[in-house]
Amino acid sequence: MRKLAINWETEGKTNNDTKKEIIAEIDSKSWNIWRPQLYIINRDTIEKAGRLKHVPADNRAALCEEWKITDLNTSEFEIIERVK
Repeated sequence: MRKLAINWETEGKTNNDTKKEIIAEIDSKSWNIWRPQLYIINRDTIEKAGRLKHVPADNRAALCEEWKITDLNTSEFEIIERVK
């Protein structure tokens, strides 16, 4: 991630201050609280109920397809997480 921040500055996509902020955040101990999690959602049930909403390309976080469920209940998904 550090290399990516440096490349962004070199390519003019960001400035030196922003690069320093990104690197400081990466080096921060706060990242130790994060761990990978996978949410398993039964798409058929949500989709049949009309609750699965397609996100338009100009509102997506990435280039791939994105879907939104605004009213998902905790009983409607399972979480798989990596334990150290």
